[in-house]
Amino acid sequence: MSSRIERWSGFAILVVLAIGIVIPFLSIFLASMQPSGSAVTGLSWPEQWSLDNYRQAWTVAGFSG
Repeated sequence: MSSRIERWSGFAILVVLAIGIVIPFLSIFLASMQPSGSAVTGLSWPEQWSLDNYRQAWTVAGFSG
């Protein structure tokens, strides 16, 4: 049976690794929500949320038929 310290240290390591995996995806998502042409500065919340980048990508890729 593992000790409490081993369990908590294992949990802490998993949390740190999970954060390390989630942050890049969050950064990409937040950057995609910025209006076109605006400067992207890391993990900053967009002042104005915009779906125009997704609309443009959908149209340029030809998914709409």
